[in-house]
Amino acid sequence: MKIQRLGRAEASGEAGALMELATGLAGAPQWGRAVWDGMIAGLDERGGRAGRMLFGAFDGGRLAGFAVCAHAADEAEIESIAVSESVQRQGVGRALLEVAMDELRRAGVGVAHLEVRAGNTKAIHFYVALGFVEQGRRAGYYRGPVEDAVLMNRGLNQ
Repeated sequence: MKIQRLGRAEASGEAGALMELATGLAGAPQWGRAVWDGMIAGLDERGGRAGRMLFGAFDGGRLAGFAVCAHAADEAEIESIAVSESVQRQGVGRALLEVAMDELRRAGVGVAHLEVRAGNTKAIHFYVALGFVEQGRRAGYYRGPVEDAVLMNRGLNQ
């Protein structure tokens, strides 16, 4: 499995594969093409102090997972991480998140935040295993079904 940071050109070329992978996963973002295009346009190409980073996991040239992070100044949000069901529980998500956190650290980020559905215990255990700590909840944040969001963060100097 190869993990790489995608620039605008690479991400544009993978937009269809990104959307297809996400569409096939119930917990992944069901963003439309316009949202993906806007996210790709906001990719930080030069490691600046604000922007977005997109990382892809490739298995023999095929997209097997991705992570999207937004960052400004010294804080970041892990906006999404998704791994194809065919390679789940093989360390792909961990590798994506570790590479993302290394890149964010190099960009001067000191803390990463994320939110996850309260009922997604598999993801919560995954994040806890990687050092994330629950910081609070947003009651009724998610729709379809209505569910709380668990807010978590992790210092990146760990």
